[in-house]
Parts: sequence; structure tokens; C-alpha cells
Amino acid sequence: MDLYAIANEDNLLKRTIEFCDKYAHADNWAASFLYICCPEIIFEKAMNVTYHKLQPHQTQQYRAIRLESLREFPDNFGSTYEDESNKPALGYEIYIEQQPDDRFIVGAFDGETLIGICGFFGDNTKKNMHKGTIIQMYVKPMYAGKGIGLQLLRATIDEAFKIPRIEQLILGVIANNHAAVKTYERAGFKEFGLHKNYFKDGNVYFDQRFMILYRADIAIM
Repeated sequence: MDLYAIANEDNLLKRTIEFCDKYAHADNWAASFLYICCPEIIFEKAMNVTYHKLQPHQTQQYRAIRLESLREFPDNFGSTYEDESNKPALGYEIYIEQQPDDRFIVGAFDGETLIGICGFFGDNTKKNMHKGTIIQMYVKPMYAGKGIGLQLLRATIDEAFKIPRIEQLILGVIANNHAAVKTYERAGFKEFGLHKNYFKDGNVYFDQRFMILYRADIAIM
């Protein structure tokens, strides 16, 4: 892997490598430092992961990965695989086909393969038009721990705040999903409430954390 080529696309990495070379005089030392301290950026650049809104021709890819997320991680979502898989079209399949500005899915792609999704739902009722909700966050397990979820979330935030009326983003996350909570916090979300026993599956209850990010906070991050 050409660390210098990757660094040319990232100023922080470039400065880090230059520092390592200047004071350690060893490319191997610089490489080791980067793998230890910045692995998520290295892996993402190496895999050529890209992020963009899903388009109508990608509807079936969306359906497959959405149902996968519900099947493999049923405790992390309010919807169930059983309910959703029986629908001829998922709700966001329709939105992907219609392409409304305020309801969309951003995908993470490794080449042409859809490896992660994150959705946005803009409220269009009169007193809530300034709000939107982040939903359906999921990255395939083999790509976990590489910073892809954070970059996918940031790409979705960027798209949401391109809508002039959106001032704040809200999300809900299962309270004990610590990896997801950490990702949301790194993106700037702050917890504003905890709803005990929010979901119930059989005799098992799940608490839900609610988090918020204001447009104004983005400017100072």
C-alpha cells in the first residue's frame, strides 16, 4: 500500500507521515504509526469506499441489505425481518424510486458493492418541518471497525443539512448498542433522553437512547 498516495488525499495523514519521516527517518515506523493510530482512514482509502444517495436502479440492492440487517441484528432495530420481508416493497424502496429531496438512503460502496446504508426522514408537518430523523444505520459486519459507519453517517448528515429547512437531526438507538452510540457521539450527536422499555420482544425489553444534532453545532465542530 502506498501510504504517501493515500496521504496526498488527507492533510492530517500527510502531516503525520512527514513528522514521522523527519524525526524517525524510517518509512516503516511511519507506516506502523499510521496503522496503529489511524487504521480506519487507511482501510477506507485502501478499499476505495464511496458514499452517495441510492438511485432507482439500486433499489434491489437496498432491499437486500436492509433485510440482511434485520435478519442478522434483530435486537438493533424496531422493525422485524418477518414483517418487512413479507412486504412487496419496503417503504424506502418507494422513496428511492421517487427520489424526494427529504427522504433518502445514503449508501456506502466498496466498488459496486453496497456495504452500508443510512437513511434520512424529513418531517413535513407544519410545526416539525425543521426536524429530520436518521434511521436504518447499518454496515456489513466484515466492514465493521474501519470507520465506514462514521463516514457514512457524516455523508448522510451532509445531505440532510443541504435541505435549508432542516435545523436539527434526531435519532434513536438501542441503549446497549455501545458501538453505535460511540459512532453517533463522534459525529456530534448528544443524548437528550432515555426511554426505558421502549421496545418489547416477547418478554424482553429494550431501552432506547435519543440523540440530537443541531445544524449550528456543525459549524463549530
